Amino acid sequence: MATYRYKLIAGGHRDVDGRDYVKGDTITTSRLLDEVFGKTKFQKIKEPEKNLKLTKPKKKVKPIIEEEQESLDGTDVTVNFPLASVNDFLVSRKGRWHYVYDKKDVTAPLNEKGLSSKDVSSFVHDLLE
Repeated sequence: MATYRYKLIAGGHRDVDGRDYVKGDTITTSRLLDEVFGKTKFQKIKEPEKNLKLTKPKKKVKPIIEEEQESLDGTDVTVNFPLASVNDFLVSRKGRWHYVYDKKDVTAPLNEKGLSSKDVSSFVHDLLE
């Protein structure tokens, strides 16, 4: 079986084994990630090689417990926002808008209006100041 190496160049990624990766991580896999997810998210590092070992992510992102996921309105996309994840915030996407929640209280978002994906990190940064 061929093995491919990719650099994650945008957002975050969770593989089928539940390992989380953040922008800049190198992923070794047997899947063609750039064909599945697009070349704007993954950059192929080398041509296929035999017998490469799977690499582990640089950082582990704390998994979200199921109760919190069910309380969020929309799809949980926290893995795509490392700053939010490491500071105990959750990010939910509903349609094209994103909402930031305190992990300890997911009953109401911290932002009144929906945020674009580009604005989430700066909103979280402002919350931390």
